[in-house]
Amino acid sequence: MRNHRKTVRGHNMFWDIPKYNPPWLNTLSKDQLLSAMHIRVNDTISRTKGRLAHWDVNNENLHGDYFEQKLKNPNITFDMFRWIHQLEPGVKLFLNDYHVAVTGLYTTAYKTQAQIMRDSNVPVYGMGVQSHFKSSNIDFNAVKHEYRLDKLTEAGLPIWITELSIIDTDYNRKADALEDVLTLYFSYPNIQGILFWGMWDGQTFDTRTAIVNGPNVTANEAGLRYQKLFNNTWRTNVTQPLHHGIHINGFHGNYVLNIIHNGKIIETQYFHLGTRGKVVTVNLHGTDNSK
Repeated sequence: MRNHRKTVRGHNMFWDIPKYNPPWLNTLSKDQLLSAMHIRVNDTISRTKGRLAHWDVNNENLHGDYFEQKLKNPNITFDMFRWIHQLEPGVKLFLNDYHVAVTGLYTTAYKTQAQIMRDSNVPVYGMGVQSHFKSSNIDFNAVKHEYRLDKLTEAGLPIWITELSIIDTDYNRKADALEDVLTLYFSYPNIQGILFWGMWDGQTFDTRTAIVNGPNVTANEAGLRYQKLFNNTWRTNVTQPLHHGIHINGFHGNYVLNIIHNGKIIETQYFHLGTRGKVVTVNLHGTDNSK
């Protein structure tokens, strides 16, 4: 993936739901389990150091407390974050949980958890929000969803949509739902990234999540809608005469700026437009023009 210039996340170092842990952990004493956890962190980081951008540290720990119960330590998740941060301080560490935005069952609990960790100087970077939808947009209400995102934002941490899936065999209906969901997520200021959780029917936890199908990875109606949004709707293409102080509004992202004279490109610059805007200065040789 890195050879193809793809950013990779680590998912996940630990999982707090009992059934997702190997049975041999149950045979360990408290001290043995703690030792095994340190081995897990040290060995894994020795293999991934410098290769990952993120780690989901203790997955879904609002829904399980396996390590808390086994170790009799209610703050073991805090320790997990600190262990990883000590070994690799450059990696951004995340909470990751479900029913925190798709439903409101755990919204307040998730916000509170994040606030406590932040206020306790735990090296938590962001809140991973799982977003698994079923039956198209029947269970998606943009107003309620945005309200829950607002509540999560009160924790003072960035949000990533870490697991987006829409389960529906009707591709046209799924396309409409996908556009609704992505439009909210793409426009929400505190959401820094969106990741699909299964998009090809050849490799996914549920083939009904697919937006591309078959051995040729062919886009279905939902996939075509995504391509239209990503490649056209949410792109900024502007052509203007060159003069001092050009001001352009654009979507956040990477840009190519071409200066064209008599039909030929005479200067090219690459830049990134983020939340704070960007001033791009262009020096044209042999002219008085800049900016």
